[in-house]
Amino acid sequence: MSLYKLVTFDATNTLIRVMGSVGLQYGRVANQHGIYANTDEVNKAFKTAWKQMNKDYPNYGVNQGLTSQKWWTDVMKSSLLSVCDKQSIDPDVLSKVANDLYTFFASNRGWEVIPGSEEGLALLKDKGLQLGIVSNFDNRLPNILTDLGIANYFNFILCSSVEKVAKPDADIFKKALHLGNTKAEETIHVGDDLTNDYLGAKNAGLRPIFFQNNPDIPLPDEVSEDSVISNMQDIIKLL
Repeated sequence: MSLYKLVTFDATNTLIRVMGSVGLQYGRVANQHGIYANTDEVNKAFKTAWKQMNKDYPNYGVNQGLTSQKWWTDVMKSSLLSVCDKQSIDPDVLSKVANDLYTFFASNRGWEVIPGSEEGLALLKDKGLQLGIVSNFDNRLPNILTDLGIANYFNFILCSSVEKVAKPDADIFKKALHLGNTKAEETIHVGDDLTNDYLGAKNAGLRPIFFQNNPDIPLPDEVSEDSVISNMQDIIKLL
């Protein structure tokens, strides 16, 4: 019998991922409104805009009075404006693009389940384990997971914007332990981010498992080699 009773997961780039790329999806929706942008340029601009916004307004600005839609609207507008001719973009049209993108990414249209994820979840459920989501995501996540057909695997879904606390803060992991009625040593957390997932879970007393979604990137020094998987189906071997 496994020592573990609960397995929690990060969402983005652990179980699900943006279909194609952010730049591709932003460009497609923008094109529908007559705004044309290069996919690679938008991808680069998005990374810059997201990092700056997350620095200025952490966790979607929920503790600074922002809504997640306002937070994402600013990211989307900044991403497009930095690669397009600002003088040629009607502000009202840009607002429509941002609104359409926010709705687009609220469903399964912009997302896909990473191969092996559902099979791994099914294996864990068959073992009688509780499963949960602990993700630095906004309140659209439950609907996205439902649309993708995997929400039913989880006993609970914790979104940082709803809980008003984000990984790597131990409090969001403690919320998961409370919902699962488990102790930290009985719980595994799986994720692809070194700081938020692996070290965050480890510092909270959980067993961390690093999801290496890109084998071309060297494994971080802090990660133990016996705590790494690259396919979710392999998690069963670590129980």
